[in-house]
Amino acid sequence: MGSGQNRQLNVPVVYLENHKNVGSYRFLQNQRQNIPKAYLKIEPNYSKIERLETINSAVVHGVVGLKNLGNTCYFNTAIHCISHTQPLVDYFLSKAYKVNSSCPTSGNITKAFVSLMEQIWDDENCFAESKDFKQLVQGQKLKPYNKCINPIKLLNLLQKYSKRFALGDQEDCQELLSYLLDLLHQELNRSQPNSKSITKDYTGEYVDPKWAADSWGEHLKINRSIIVDLFQGQLKSTCQCQECGFQSHKFEPFLFLNLPIPKQKVSIYKCLDLFQEPELLSGSCQWKCPNCKINRDFKKQIQLWKLPNQLIIHLKRFEFHHRKQVKLNTVVEFPLELDMAQYCVDQAISCYQLYAVAQHDGSSYGGHYVALCKAQNNNWYMYNDDQVFRIQDVKKMVQNEYAYMLFYQRYDNIYRQTLNKPEAWPHFRLPKISQTTHLMVQTDRKSQDSSPNQLESTPLDNQTGVISQQRSQQDIKFNSIA
Repeated sequence: MGSGQNRQLNVPVVYLENHKNVGSYRFLQNQRQNIPKAYLKIEPNYSKIERLETINSAVVHGVVGLKNLGNTCYFNTAIHCISHTQPLVDYFLSKAYKVNSSCPTSGNITKAFVSLMEQIWDDENCFAESKDFKQLVQGQKLKPYNKCINPIKLLNLLQKYSKRFALGDQEDCQELLSYLLDLLHQELNRSQPNSKSITKDYTGEYVDPKWAADSWGEHLKINRSIIVDLFQGQLKSTCQCQECGFQSHKFEPFLFLNLPIPKQKVSIYKCLDLFQEPELLSGSCQWKCPNCKINRDFKKQIQLWKLPNQLIIHLKRFEFHHRKQVKLNTVVEFPLELDMAQYCVDQAISCYQLYAVAQHDGSSYGGHYVALCKAQNNNWYMYNDDQVFRIQDVKKMVQNEYAYMLFYQRYDNIYRQTLNKPEAWPHFRLPKISQTTHLMVQTDRKSQDSSPNQLESTPLDNQTGVISQQRSQQDIKFNSIA
């Protein structure tokens, strides 16, 4: 980082974490995510990363390009978007994280990721943008920013551990981000070794909210990290026999909200409706009804149950048709402020603000990725590998047929997910935690939640199985020619 001499601004946010406490956030803006004192003890000492400020300019950090190393626009775009995820970056810049050195990757991914974030947010890479910027441009003329960083260290490590994402190969931005977040989760997992989790199915026409809390508690037995705290939500999957009406319910975590899109112009809310639309399955897809004891046609429905603080929406633009992969260039209209109130259960705060978009221009066999991100000065910038431009017409450039991943942030308290504090789960507004969950918490209370020891965690996203390195042969390999 810079020397910080004669500099007055503090970096916003610290998220200190150990088995006794988690620190608070310090903010420059009024609306920032925070950790409530009622749940977490505030650490009196917080890290300061001093930042340059001049009298007649607005100092901007984090607006830095990344060198293209050969068809690596998919990687650069993912990094640009995640580097604007405020709570995650602040957590790593605070240097309060604990790496699980016993995991197969030995914490190397986390160390390389932190190093890259430090370079992106270094004082040496900030710039002073004139407050009269609009007077300096004509129409849609864009101003480039010349700062550029080589991300080769992190990319090489991802290639080493995954045997994928090789230099020169064309890969998918969403798959890369899924794999990166998974590795960070594994290296920062606070769960105890040899912990076990039970996946439960619940039956009955009435859905008891306690079931969701029980399932979340089972998930937390083996998955607790900053990735879970920030990015994970919960889905409810229901199967109903079309013969006897028997219903089976399952609650599963998700990391990405993978939304289907039609061929015609559509709004993001219509995509959410399609996502939760019941599907009738028959023939070779029949389900063995526990009540009938034989295979039956059944109706399946997936619904959102709990939403995360950071919501990543993946628009499923790539499909297989007649054994050929095709891309849907459908225009999806999405707002800068997203209201999810009608799509979730028992969620007091459901409004999100858009802060990043990953775009793909091209076909299923080739194309190019760029990132559009909102900086701390509330201006939007386009990141085209090592080139960065200020966006003038935000609505036109952000809302078009190229959007592939949408990054939304909810301004709500961030709760550290732990078995010892079930009141801090996404279900904390429930009047009463189920008795089974209470017993589970009691048996686990002796464990040290902050343990860095490794264990075999379950997929962070059961919707797509992003943790598993064993990909189906039918997985679409999204191509990009950078």
